[in-house]
Order: sequence, then structure tokens, then C-alpha cells
Amino acid sequence: MRFQLVIAALLVVSVASAQAELFGIVRDGSLAEVVVALDGQSGLSRLVDEYEQDLLMYAAAGNDDPLVIRYLVTSLGFDVNRMTSQRWTPLMFAVRLNPEPLVAQALIELGAVVGTANVSGERAVDMIGLNPNPAYGSHPVARLLAPVQPLVGPTAPLVPAQPAPPSQPTQLGCCRVCRSGKACGDSCISRNNNCNRGRGCACQGVAPLDPLLVPEVRAMASFDAGELAGTGCDFTNIVIGGRLGATIA
Repeated sequence: MRFQLVIAALLVVSVASAQAELFGIVRDGSLAEVVVALDGQSGLSRLVDEYEQDLLMYAAAGNDDPLVIRYLVTSLGFDVNRMTSQRWTPLMFAVRLNPEPLVAQALIELGAVVGTANVSGERAVDMIGLNPNPAYGSHPVARLLAPVQPLVGPTAPLVPAQPAPPSQPTQLGCCRVCRSGKACGDSCISRNNNCNRGRGCACQGVAPLDPLLVPEVRAMASFDAGELAGTGCDFTNIVIGGRLGATIA
């Protein structure tokens, strides 16, 4: 009986030693060494250490060859988003411990979720400053680690746009000056008609034959009130209300 217990203990030690060797190979070995050590073995994805870290986490933390990561995930079926009880993922181990940023990039390309947080509330992006490589933060992978923000946030109540108040033309912006008729909206109508339009750009004026009665024209004229208005002066392009070219109707 004692002999059997000794044999069982030796087998346990042997198995533990073989498993420890596998962890060391995926962490430090080349792709060829990893393939030779793991090829043909079953149940590798369920193999964890006392801290619940699997082979992929070991490779992410220490192996600088991203091809090893791709081999473990694509060929052996390791879960790129597996978590320990402390919610640490392979991507977190890579960003926190591995100086080679291409390892983290390979994990992201294989489907690693960048926004996962561990029990301390830390995400992979929060560990960039703790990486032993001081230039890690300037590598393009650092941008990949930032969680993608939604393009559209929560829908806010729509507030109807307020229409712009209608323009209120003044005498300084007349588009038409009405002399014989009366101003109505943007045009002139007969003085005998009722105006059913709102205020427009037409202005009430005086006859062009009496230009000296218009204050703006009188201020610009160089002749006296006793001089005739029809001595060759063209009052069709005068300034009425400060606007050149207003039509006199």
C-alpha cells in the first residue's frame, strides 16, 4: 500500500512537472518549440495554474512572437476572452507585462474585447503606462485599446426649431417707392384699393417730379429749391432711403 502511494505521488509530481514545462515553453519558446510541445495533446485549453491562468495567458504575458498567439487561438482553440476569477484576460496580461505591442495587436485582431474591466475596474488601456516598454503608448496598438464610443448617444427630446422672425424692412431698405399709388407688401397698388398684404419692402414716397421733397435726395442735391429738377438730372438711379437703384413708381 505504501509503495502504491509513493508511485501515485511520483506520478502527480511528474504530471505537475510536465505541465509546468508546457507553461514555460509557451511563455518563452519559439513557434516551432511550442508546436512540437503541444501537438497531439488534448485538453490543453482547460489546463490552468494555481492562479487560473491558462497557456494563452502565459504566452500573452511573456512570448514576443504574435504567431504563437495565433497558433494557440486558431489551431488549438484557446479562448481569447477567457477570464480568471479576478477577471484578467489574455489582453490584459499582454498589455501589462509583454513589451512587444504586436502581441496585443494579434489578440485584438483575433477578437479580444478591449473594454473588459477586471475586478479593480482596470481595462487593458489603463495598463499601458505600467508596461515595461516605455514606448508602448506611442505604438498604434495603443489606439486600438481604446474602447469604441457609440456614434450616437441616448436620444434627446427633439426641440422644434423656432422659425426665424420675418424680416421687417425699413425705409432704409426700400425695394420700391410708391408715388401715385400706395405701398402694399412688396409692390404698389392703387390708392382706391385695400391692401391685404403684410408689411413688405415697398415704401410710400413722393412723385419723382418733386425730388427736392424727398429728404435723402435733398441732402444729396447740389441745386437750390428754386432750380428746376428737369435740367438734365437723371433721378432714376438716385439713392432712396440709402439704397442705390430703388425703383420709383
